[in-house]
Amino acid sequence: MNAGGLTVSSVQRQLREDWDNREYGQVVADNVKHIADFLSNFELSCRSKIATLNDKLNLLERKVEFLEARVRCCSFLNVLVAARPYVIKRRNPKLMATSRITKFASGASAIAREVTPIVSSSREQARASVLAVYKEL
Repeated sequence: MNAGGLTVSSVQRQLREDWDNREYGQVVADNVKHIADFLSNFELSCRSKIATLNDKLNLLERKVEFLEARVRCCSFLNVLVAARPYVIKRRNPKLMATSRITKFASGASAIAREVTPIVSSSREQARASVLAVYKEL
């Protein structure tokens, strides 16, 4: 059976090769789609995680800026206080009112104590008196 120089077996072989090539092309296309879906999902996941990390980083940066400002403020106050002696003298007994010191423990409990202002004649005495009050808490 010769149809214009082509035999039936060669036509069948060409058809089989064509279907094999189409099947191979379909497998490749399906794999490319799976890879594209994976990469798309991976990108969304990474963007979400990066956004979360970015928010946390921004929060930490704000906390650091706040702490730096407090340190600068306290350093400035220490310079001002160092320029004058630590002598607290109160002659009026009505000004010697008690104050409340509250110490927060880990958890929700708090320890409060009434204390009177510390009167001292030197920096070291004032420091020792303040430390003694806080050690008693």
